[in-house]
Amino acid sequence: MTDTELYEIVKGHREAWPDRAVHHRIGEYAYMWIDDGKDSDSSETCLLAFEAAFHRALLAKTDVYATPSHGGYTVQVRDLDFEAPTLIEAYAKALDWFK
Repeated sequence: MTDTELYEIVKGHREAWPDRAVHHRIGEYAYMWIDDGKDSDSSETCLLAFEAAFHRALLAKTDVYATPSHGGYTVQVRDLDFEAPTLIEAYAKALDWFK
């Protein structure tokens, strides 16, 4: 997943972003990272931080279950299942439901 794809998924849920998450837009590209005070700019680390933060945001509202499913992921909140090809997309769909 590129930084631009991640940004498009998470941009509507700023309240659930991890601490010190930073993004810059240059032209049509978004660059995202977690400012940890070091020279760490791993996209994988940033994605993991967003997945954890979105999970915590959902846990603040209700119980959350995330499972791999049919080549993608399912996030279950209450009696609803939200399926997506990536875990962060499934979390974003679940957060959309709460809006």
